[in-house]
Amino acid sequence: MPFMVLTKTQALLILAFFVLGILIGMTGSILYSGWMIDQAVIELETLYSELGERDNRISRLEDSLQERRYRIVKGVNIELDVKDRHLNLRMANEIRSLVDDLIGRELESLDPKLIFSILDGRVIYVVDQPYTLSLRYLVVNDIISLNLQTVAGTTRILD
Repeated sequence: MPFMVLTKTQALLILAFFVLGILIGMTGSILYSGWMIDQAVIELETLYSELGERDNRISRLEDSLQERRYRIVKGVNIELDVKDRHLNLRMANEIRSLVDDLIGRELESLDPKLIFSILDGRVIYVVDQPYTLSLRYLVVNDIISLNLQTVAGTTRILD
């Protein structure tokens, strides 16, 4: 049975590669874990946002049913041109807080010009950063649909 003899330099080189492999593996697993945690946080924030919006919708609809209204607003659908999911979620929550009072109201009592003036040109602050909103289109139905363009800063958006 032959013995393998290593010099001190070869043993240090093997040890260095072993430690380097451990460091690369730990770095990769930390990065992957961070990505997975980020995805879980986005999903959790989305679910909390949807839950709050639905609870609000249910309470307004129950109030509306007690008052015997006919055609009422059942929800608000917000579409933004923001690609970052975190920022999109936070902006949608800020905008939803502006139009939440519309849920449960009669459709006939709504003024689309008033809704337009509330949102178009409005500056909202998300994470201490100002964003200017421009309403692309507004659909007033059982579910109000808003499509908004956003620009970082407080400048007016020109089409």
